[in-house]
Amino acid sequence: MRAAGAGSLKLTWFVTVEMAAICSVHPNPAIMIRIVVMGDFTLSRTIRVIKPAGREKVPDFLARLERLREAGFSVFYDETPEEASWSYASGSISDRARELNLALKSSSPDVLLAARGGYGSSDLLELVEWESLKGVPEKTIVGFSDISALLSAVYTRLGWRGIHAPMPGSSLWEWGPDVTVLLDVLKGQKTELPFEVTALKDAHSDISGELFGGCFSVLTSLIGTPFFPSSLSGKILFLEDIGENPGRLMRFWNQWIQSGATRGIQGVLLGHFSGVGEPSENQCQIFFDEFAKRADVPVWQTSAFGHKQENYPMPIGAAIRIHGSTAKWTL
Repeated sequence: MRAAGAGSLKLTWFVTVEMAAICSVHPNPAIMIRIVVMGDFTLSRTIRVIKPAGREKVPDFLARLERLREAGFSVFYDETPEEASWSYASGSISDRARELNLALKSSSPDVLLAARGGYGSSDLLELVEWESLKGVPEKTIVGFSDISALLSAVYTRLGWRGIHAPMPGSSLWEWGPDVTVLLDVLKGQKTELPFEVTALKDAHSDISGELFGGCFSVLTSLIGTPFFPSSLSGKILFLEDIGENPGRLMRFWNQWIQSGATRGIQGVLLGHFSGVGEPSENQCQIFFDEFAKRADVPVWQTSAFGHKQENYPMPIGAAIRIHGSTAKWTL
C-alpha cells in the first residue's frame, strides 16, 4: 500500500485483523492495528519477530520483546526449532523458509523485525515464494548484518523497502538513541534523520539520491544473483562491515566495480567498520583512504551506522541529501 500522489506524505487509518494462533507476547489474538503510510514506506504497530538467520545470543531476548510491547507495539514471536547439527543458524533451512514465507504472506502490512543476523538469510532466498507475494500487503523488514541479503532481495524482487537497523536478539541492541529513532520511525513519528559525515573524496556541496546498502560482504555475495538490483543508478550507497581486513574489503569493492554494479551511483557513505584487522591500529583509515582513491564518485565517512551501538536506521530507498558535512534521509 502506498500513498496516493506526491502530496500524500502520511496517511493514517485503523483496521481490525484476526491474527493467527502463534506464540505471542500480546495476550489478545484479535487486535487493533495502526497503519501508517509515509511516501513508499508502509509501517505498522504490529511487529512480527522473525529468525531467518542466526540464533539470538542475549539472555533477556524475551524481556526485550516485552519492552517493545510496553512501547506501544503488538509483538508476535514464534520460536524456531533448533537444528543440533548446524549451530550457525536459528533452525533448519526448511523450518526457517516456512516461517519466513508465512510472515511475508501475512494479510496485514506488519513490520518483520529480525531477531539477529550472523548467517543464514541467503539460504532462504531461492525458497521464498516470490510470485505469491506480488499481491500481498507490503512488509517492512528491519535488520542489518546478514539480514542485508533479505533486505536486498525483497527490494529487488518486490520493490519492498526495508530498514537497516538494530535487532533485539543482538548484543548491540541497547535502549539508546538509535533504538529510539527506529521505534519513532515505526510509529510514524519520525520521517527524517540528519547525521554528520566527513568528506573523503570529491565531496560536492550538494548531492542527492536514494539509499541502498548494508553489510558490505553480504551484499557483495549477491552480485550476479536475482536478489541484487540490476541497476543502482541514482543511488547513494551506504556500506559497513565487521571482522574484515583492508585487503578483503578492497577485493569486495573490486567486485562491485568490475561487475558494473557501481555504474550510475551518486556517491558512497562508509559507516563503521568494526574489527578491521592487524597489523596496525590505523587499518580503518588505510581502508578508507584506499577506497576513496579507487572510487570515481564522492565518498564520505560517518559513524552513524554499522556493527556497533548507536546503529541508526538507514531506510532502503529513502531520499537522501548530502550538503557539506550533513547528510539527511527523508521518508
